[in-house]
Amino acid sequence: MAVRTITATAKICAMCQHWNGPMGGQQVKPLINRRPFFEFESEETQTCYKQHLAKQAWHSCSGWVRRY
Repeated sequence: MAVRTITATAKICAMCQHWNGPMGGQQVKPLINRRPFFEFESEETQTCYKQHLAKQAWHSCSGWVRRY
């Protein structure tokens, strides 16, 4: 398992509103002392409600919509 740090504007599934619907990722959390950075588990898999596929947090697509 690899925990990674990313900005809120990174166009990956973990930062998209279509990834796991309103719940978002279970392992995505903001870094309080380093805004606007987030920490996420890159291997976490959730359903993309835009493409109706199971996708890992680090995937990206053309249907990305900002969550945070």
